[in-house]
This record gives sequence, structure tokens and C-alpha cells, in this order.
Amino acid sequence: MIDPRFLQSFRRFGIWLLFPLFGACIGGSVLLAEPGAGELLSIDFPTPRGSVALRFRFCPAGEVVRGRPAEIPSGNTLADKLRRGRMVGAVEHFYMGETEVSQGQLRAILGEDAMAMIAERMLGGAEGTHDPALPVRGLTLFEAGKFCEKLQEFDRQAQGGVPTLEDRHFRIPTHDEWQYACRAIQDAQHAAELPQFNAWPRLQNISKDVLADCQDVWSKKLNAPAPFVGSQDQILQIIAAHDNPVRGVEILSAFLQAGLGVQRSYATAELVPQPIGSGQPNNWNITEMHGNVFEWTIAETNKDAAKKLWEALMAGDLDAAGNDEAKSFFLAGGGFNHSLDRNFADWVTFSIWGGYPMQDGAASAYSMAQIESDNIVQDMLPGLRVLLDRRLTHDWLFLVRKEAVLTPSDSLDEIQQRLIRFRANVQELATSDELEPSAGKISFYESLSVYAHGDRVNAAQRLSDASKSLAAEDSFFGYLPELVSRDAMETPVAEVVAIYTPNDQMR
Repeated sequence: MIDPRFLQSFRRFGIWLLFPLFGACIGGSVLLAEPGAGELLSIDFPTPRGSVALRFRFCPAGEVVRGRPAEIPSGNTLADKLRRGRMVGAVEHFYMGETEVSQGQLRAILGEDAMAMIAERMLGGAEGTHDPALPVRGLTLFEAGKFCEKLQEFDRQAQGGVPTLEDRHFRIPTHDEWQYACRAIQDAQHAAELPQFNAWPRLQNISKDVLADCQDVWSKKLNAPAPFVGSQDQILQIIAAHDNPVRGVEILSAFLQAGLGVQRSYATAELVPQPIGSGQPNNWNITEMHGNVFEWTIAETNKDAAKKLWEALMAGDLDAAGNDEAKSFFLAGGGFNHSLDRNFADWVTFSIWGGYPMQDGAASAYSMAQIESDNIVQDMLPGLRVLLDRRLTHDWLFLVRKEAVLTPSDSLDEIQQRLIRFRANVQELATSDELEPSAGKISFYESLSVYAHGDRVNAAQRLSDASKSLAAEDSFFGYLPELVSRDAMETPVAEVVAIYTPNDQMR
């Protein structure tokens, strides 16, 4: 007689989402290379208005330094640990939009009516047409939510209901994720290498008159003992000390233009933003993150709170999304319609950690009520950069089970080759908390496949080993070694799995 605890265990398994096999095309997406920092993922979305592609860049898991970089405490005192916890946050891997969303992309995804409404806001009621190559601007948070919702809908339609290990979720980034992707540095200890901006020019790319002016202020006005190397912090010190504020702004604008590879002047506001894809990409191949259009982000640092807030936006639930004094949203990266001509200190607006609103030199946040009452969308003309989460789908284990124990016509070698690919997928996409138990579950099913192919002695030991790593998560696994070693069943373990888990639970 088969113990019911054995059967019940197979209904309890489920996790999140996972990637397609390397080199495969699934749902119109093409994974061009094994994901590494900055690698490209291009996804085609089939819409009623034709196919439209969005490009994403892989951002590996790491640490984000929140706000303006400062010396990170390395001591073990409680005070050091608390301060480090406020300054540094852990970030799971994700994909960030290579560019801001263009007007052409938004029109294709949301349709003509939505684009017409946004264009009227974008153009301020003036006559004119939208430019499909320019980033969309004047976008509300709910329109951003609707755009991501439609991406998800079109993406799932493209997959055609075929079972896959991967689940995709499109959303706006948190401010932590935005800063992390902008700086493109994994280790918090190295964040000071790019403290304010994600790219910086070599001195040979700066005009001689600008360099001469910098050298003069550095050596004569500041009497600095260190040699002038043109670092970000040195230039900011020079500009703050310059006798001519206008010239100081021109110096910073020259360094930003040369480092970021953009045409816009930071000394004056621009009439329109630059086309998407303009400028020099950062170390993870992400572009225009300094001063093209402000980009919506979620200011929550708590992952669960940020997820709940985003789900409310996707549902169009104004109250649940924070229509009160809860300050939850931040505009990152600066905008084309802002400049440094009135106040040099506004350079923080264009920095990695800056934007709007700022308070006492640090990022603050808007409440939903403020966004509406202060006409933030009309005044700031924010745009959108989409973040893509790729994780294990909630029923990924059923697909592994199918490949491991429901294909009796396949040889054990064929099954194990598929499981090797599954392991690579789990290694790639599982979160840090999911990684070890997910790998253990694949080992468990591989052991069942060995059992089903007749090698019960070897399988018993492998099942026992796999069970030990999973017992803390599910008490069933503590009992499994005894169940297998007795082997008093009329039906082999692998066949029990096939019989018990109905096909209608497969996606």
C-alpha cells in the first residue's frame, strides 16, 4: 500500500518562473547569448497594429548603493551594520529596458486613442504630430501600468499556451533597481568609481580651454594637493568653487556631453528629448539614463510593498495604489525640459541617485495625491522604462516531472540531458532563496527517473541524498528514504507520480 504522505507531497510543489532553453525561441523572444551582465534579450510583441520589439539588458544580482555614495562602514558593530543596511540593498537579477519606451512603441501597444490622449498632454495642446523615435513623455502611472499589462497580454498570446518553465512580468522599476541598473556596478564597494553619473570622458576628449580652466581653479583657487585627474568629484568641486557660475555650468555640461555621448546641453533646457538609443550606453549597454525624460520609479525599498503597489497600478485601483499621503513614487534621471542655468546645485537632478522630488540633498518621493494636485505629469512630462522579471513559473516542477518520469519511451540518457538543461535554467533564473531547493527538486526527479529505469539500488541512495536537502522544506522528504528502502510497493515510485499528478494541472 502506498503511503498517502508520498502522494500528497506532489501537490504541494510549486515555485515561480524560468527561462526557455538556451538558444530557443519562445513567445517571439530571442535570447541572443548566454545571459551575462548587459547581454541582450529582444522580445517581439504581436499586436493588432503589427509586431513591435522591445530590447532588454540583463542586470545580474548584486548590491545597490542608495543615494549619493559615501564610505560604506565595514565594521561589525551594531551601528556599522545598521548604517550599512540603510546605505546598501540587495538586488535580485532582472532585465532593464535598453531604452526608454518610444512613442512608436506605445502607439503599437496601446493603440491610437491612448497615443492621441498622451500626445495632447505631451504637446501641451499645440498642433503637431508625435515622433515614433522619440521617448513618450507626459505619461501617468496608470498609463504606465496599462502599457505593461498589455505587454504581458501580448507576450502570453505569443507563447500560444505551450508549457514553459518561464514566466515573465513587465513593470516599472523600483528606485533601487533603477539606480543599480544606471550605475551598472554589482559590488557596493566599487560604487564610488561612478559616484554621480554612469559614464565619464577621458581628458583627451575635453577641449583645451575647458581643461585649462579646470586646472586653474583646481591648483590656484582650491589649492588642492592631489593632482588633477578630471574625476567626477573633482569637477563638481571645481564648479562649486568657480567665480563664474555660468562658466561652471558650461564645464559640467561639456563633461556630461562627452562622457554620455549626447547632443543636449545641460546648461539650457531642451525643447524635445533625444531619440531613444541616443548617446553612449553604460557598462550594461543601457542608454539615455541622464536627462532625456524623467522616468517613473517606485520609491519603496520593501519588495512586498513595492509588488503590492505595482499590482494596484496594474489593476487601476487608485485607492490601493496610494491616493493619500503615502510617498511612493520618484522621477529618476532628470529631464530634457530641465537644466542647470538657474541653479548649479540642480546637477543632482541628472545624477544616478537624483531626480524629483529632492529634499535636503536626497531623493524624496511623491504621493499619488501630490502627483495629481501638483500637476506633476504635465509639468515634468515623465516617460517610462520597462523592467522585465523572468522567474520560474509557479508550476515549473510539473514540466520537470513530465520530462523526468512521464516519458518511458525515452532513454535515461535522453532524460538526463534534458535535466542538465533544466539545471542550467534554474541556475540562471531562480532567485537566491529558490536556487538550492529548486536544484534539489530536479535531483529528486532525476533520481525517480533512474528508479523508473530499473536501477533501484542506485536510485535509493540518490533519493536519500536529495531528500536530505529538501527535508527542512517539506517533512515528506524526511520519510522518503525509509519508503524507498522498504520497496514493498506493488507500483514503482515513478509510476505513482505519473498516476497521481493529473495532466490538467499542466499548463
